[in-house]
Amino acid sequence: MRIWIDADGCPVRKIVLRIGREFGIEVVQVADRSHELKEGKVILVDTGTDSADFRIINLAQEGDLLITQDYGAAALALGKGIFAMDQNGKEYTDSNIDQLLFERALSRKIRRSGGKTGNMKKRSSADDGRFEEALRHWLLIHFNESK
Repeated sequence: MRIWIDADGCPVRKIVLRIGREFGIEVVQVADRSHELKEGKVILVDTGTDSADFRIINLAQEGDLLITQDYGAAALALGKGIFAMDQNGKEYTDSNIDQLLFERALSRKIRRSGGKTGNMKKRSSADDGRFEEALRHWLLIHFNESK
């Protein structure tokens, strides 16, 4: 098992790296060349829409975990048997991904027509704590099963 981070703008990279070390799980960060990542294993890809996502999906294997904010990447991961979780600790599943993709498409349509879809709130240390708790819980269940 590996943990893959869609590292383009991921706010929880350091948490994932730390927990990966604690559990003895390899963590791989994938980002485009405009990012400078110095800690852990890093794969840099060409800048371009979804370059990091496609590299992860090509390299990850069934049973791995992907940390991503991108619903499209999560959908591709699920189709390959890769688990996926967002930066808030919410697991993407076969039962919720279609709704999330639909809401994303609807929001894009509203924004393209000049509408607003709401403001994102600033990330807090409480958000990081909830993510860390969710990741630890997930790993205690799934990592122990894979041994």
